[in-house]
Amino acid sequence: MGEQEPMKKNSLCVLLVSILLVFCARDLARGIWLERVESAPQNPPAEKTVEQVFKNIQTLKGMPASQLYATMNFMKASLGVDCQYCHVRNAQGWDFASDTKPAKNAARRMITMVLDVNKASFGGETAVNCYTCHHGQSRPERIPVMLQSKAETESKSGPSSEKAPLPEVDQILNKYVEALGGKAAIEKTRTRLIKGTIEAHLVPSSPIEISQQAPDKIQFVITTPKAVITQGYNGAEGWVSDPRGIRPLDGSALAALKQEADFYRVLHLPERYTRMRVRGLEKVRDRDVYVVVATTPDHNSERLYFDVETGLLLRSVMYIPTMIGAIPETTDYDDYRAVDGVKIPFKVHREQLQGFEASTRTFTEIKSNVEIDQSKFQKPAAKQ
Repeated sequence: MGEQEPMKKNSLCVLLVSILLVFCARDLARGIWLERVESAPQNPPAEKTVEQVFKNIQTLKGMPASQLYATMNFMKASLGVDCQYCHVRNAQGWDFASDTKPAKNAARRMITMVLDVNKASFGGETAVNCYTCHHGQSRPERIPVMLQSKAETESKSGPSSEKAPLPEVDQILNKYVEALGGKAAIEKTRTRLIKGTIEAHLVPSSPIEISQQAPDKIQFVITTPKAVITQGYNGAEGWVSDPRGIRPLDGSALAALKQEADFYRVLHLPERYTRMRVRGLEKVRDRDVYVVVATTPDHNSERLYFDVETGLLLRSVMYIPTMIGAIPETTDYDDYRAVDGVKIPFKVHREQLQGFEASTRTFTEIKSNVEIDQSKFQKPAAKQ
């Protein structure tokens, strides 16, 4: 399994950088976590692997370092355990590199088995993962549960009925754009200033401010009681500034930031995916939604949930590909309000693996077409 170096001294800074969420177009409000692989463009700049960043990596060599935390959470959720099941925690803190606990080596054997099965039987595709057998239990069930008969299943689900025809993808996307205020109103907006708060695991409610300018400039500032973190993209380069200094962004972090900096991203949805299809009807917060399954150029999958009645996007689910399986990350959009003729969700909640790494952004003020100091988008000079 992955083992991190003790990071007690810099843990807050690392966590804050990882939760500096991006908010901008697709529906003018999609959040990401930095240092995470999203649906990035093809051939993004290479990033460091886990064995280059962390100590005592044995079975996950070659995996991008940004995927380690998500992969550990995937294992935790699959087995229904916590970090101490495999890792050592003492008075000095976490000793992730330690091999003291037998469960850790057992996990290594299981990871090797999963990788071998997928390579030998599924051409390297992650068809089998930890959850395939464990289903939230540390020990997999060995005896199957009693299966319901077909008659019992039908009696509970009710009589079958004719399904209403589903709309085409273009119809759903066009209704979405119109629900937001229409193409003309969206293109009329050239800048946006957003203020609010962000709350996440181990981070108290803290102010967040986002400045954005068409076509592709963006800056984020999050202020906590102990640190101020800024991140920006000026159309050519991305950077992050925190108490550790000023550093350029590269790899998946830069690719994701460039994608989010697209001011009119909501109008570019058809160009973002190689394929989109309507999967069916589901429920999100007691609302009927159309589910659109989309495939990115790098063959990742996303699901978009559009309100049948209003046309607004209520949820998006992306799947982070890792060596041991695809990790779902859900973003919910709520409290849509009109700002200069364009509807924007004032509340965005994101979580991974149903509760792991959850965060909520609540916006209190959004202004459009305001004058923004261009120096915000430029990389600051190096601190002495």
